[in-house]
Amino acid sequence: MNGATSPRPERWRTFIALPLPDDLRSEIAAELEVVRAAWPRARWARPDGLHVTLRFLGATGSHLVPQLGAALQDAARGQPALACSLGRVGTFGRGPLRRVVWVGFDRGAAEVAALAGRVDAALRERGLLPHVPGAGETARELRPHVTLAREVPAGLVDDVARALAPAAGRDWAARQLVLMRSHGDVGGSRYEKLLSLPLRG
Repeated sequence: MNGATSPRPERWRTFIALPLPDDLRSEIAAELEVVRAAWPRARWARPDGLHVTLRFLGATGSHLVPQLGAALQDAARGQPALACSLGRVGTFGRGPLRRVVWVGFDRGAAEVAALAGRVDAALRERGLLPHVPGAGETARELRPHVTLAREVPAGLVDDVARALAPAAGRDWAARQLVLMRSHGDVGGSRYEKLLSLPLRG
């Protein structure tokens, strides 16, 4: 025995999400182009990464990815695509600089929240949810939304809402359940898809 030890697994910042379809991401990016130019100091979400977070996992050992994949397979099994549409623009935080600006759901919020509950149950069944700091045994209430930007002046929120008005009520289908890895970057977080499970019932 030479005393060598196995290298520690990498720790990745991960989350489980429903990505928006490509055409809707492109539409949102085009509608927000003028507003983004008016306040470039905001931390605008990358258009190619627009998504709905179902469960934030935080620092996750890379060795757990196969187990997470098995849990997501359980959650996705028999689950059809979710019919959704975008709704109103809202914010988190108060004061002159809003912490997060997001767009919510006009249709499909209850179904997305139900899928998030299935994901939580599948993670808990495999002993993965206790690895999440602060996670309890009861499902937390999910407010489905798509984050658009962070650190946005309160006076710009109405401009964001007006810009996105053409997309409000637009029907789209959530067809994938994905495990994502987040990479910090100068231009905003960049997301890497680790696993993707189809939703097709």
